[in-house]
Amino acid sequence: MSVRCPEITDNRGALKLTGCPTLRWLLRRFIKKSFSLWNEHLFCLTRRNGYASGTLVLSMAELPSECPVVLIVEDEFLIRAATADAIREAGFEVLEAANADRAIAILESRSDVQVVFTDIHMPGSMDGAKLARAIKDRWPPVRLIATSGRVALGDLDLPTGTLVFPKPYVPAQVARTLRALTGS
Repeated sequence: MSVRCPEITDNRGALKLTGCPTLRWLLRRFIKKSFSLWNEHLFCLTRRNGYASGTLVLSMAELPSECPVVLIVEDEFLIRAATADAIREAGFEVLEAANADRAIAILESRSDVQVVFTDIHMPGSMDGAKLARAIKDRWPPVRLIATSGRVALGDLDLPTGTLVFPKPYVPAQVARTLRALTGS
């Protein structure tokens, strides 16, 4: 007896899981737990050789996330991606920006960002310290965490209340700090 593993395909923001119902159920449970809220639709339920098979389509729900929202501003893609993954695994919704201009655009379009985690040394119209001051002026309730591996963080002119992490930082420590800041 062979069990057909589910096939997973991405189609314009929807994941399709095709194959064994038990494995589909396990994957659906993992995906829903790991990636916020999803809508689901079951299509093409068929029976072959006594086994049910079908395609389950999961698409992002339009409901707001119940997870605290963290915006990561980091120009180094690999650092940004690794940090975002670690923070997502800790139960946060993560938004990403490669520079301060993109971060400001995200903050202008989203009212649910609770924490901005920014690198200090970034190219563009402003560095992380200027970004932190702009955020504190325009969005006072947003909490700030600054990080850098190139500058002495104690010498920076950061807004009062900004937390500082030297690079390299430990993702678990960042997650604990985010939980404390957001009360989650």
